[in-house]
Amino acid sequence: PLLREARLEPRAELGIDVDVDGVEPWILMDSAMRRIDVVFHATIVGDVDPSSITIRTPELVAVGWFSPDDLPETDREAADVISLIKQVRAGGSRMLVR
Repeated sequence: PLLREARLEPRAELGIDVDVDGVEPWILMDSAMRRIDVVFHATIVGDVDPSSITIRTPELVAVGWFSPDDLPETDREAADVISLIKQVRAGGSRMLVR
């Protein structure tokens, strides 16, 4: 069920299809915000021009493509996910607790 949802969300929210890489998600827990994020690594399917992707849901305020070394300012939720991604890529735990 989680993998299915991980594929459906980008389609519903951005109109793109993705392949989810691996089956083990990364977990972000923030008790102060009463939030648990389940994060998957995915790759866009097909030849998609990133500039053609548009938001299709009020849940999102912006979409963009950035190199890991040139990320824009973000809200706390996005910053936490970026921290988790950096932690995993550096060989750390797949879980981040705030």
